[in-house]
Amino acid sequence: MKSAKDHPLYMHPHAYLHGSRSMAWRPKCGGFDPAEKILPEIYPQTDYDYALPNLSVYHKALSDDMYTQIPLEQSTYKWSDGIDSLWTKRYIDSEDYQGMKTIQIILRNDFTEFCNTWDKIKPQFWYKYLWKRSPNKPPRDMRFDVMEQLIEIEKSW
Repeated sequence: MKSAKDHPLYMHPHAYLHGSRSMAWRPKCGGFDPAEKILPEIYPQTDYDYALPNLSVYHKALSDDMYTQIPLEQSTYKWSDGIDSLWTKRYIDSEDYQGMKTIQIILRNDFTEFCNTWDKIKPQFWYKYLWKRSPNKPPRDMRFDVMEQLIEIEKSW
């Protein structure tokens, strides 16, 4: 599997990859190897999660590119002040022909703080407490509350 940043959906210099595809490519840290624990759980149909700043130009670009805006209540995300909207698109990847894939893009009001926070999260912490497929099975609300608290800490620096 190639790096997600090599994927054709890495569509804009401001598009910030997060989620399991991002964590799977991080280096080994403190004895925890994301390539052993996370990468095997990523399948061709695993979605791509991106964030973009909440700017009108991105609303228009996503709409023009046939993305669908999803009400947050109908998604796996929990509403927060940092999230403006969630957009999704299903497509067939002409490179591997392994079925439909999904890209999700969150337009964030706190884009810079979100990216800074994500960059600081250690893979083992994410694996245990923030990943929806964690063996620990952290509850959905807890995962989002912890992430939002980490972003608030980042904002306070």
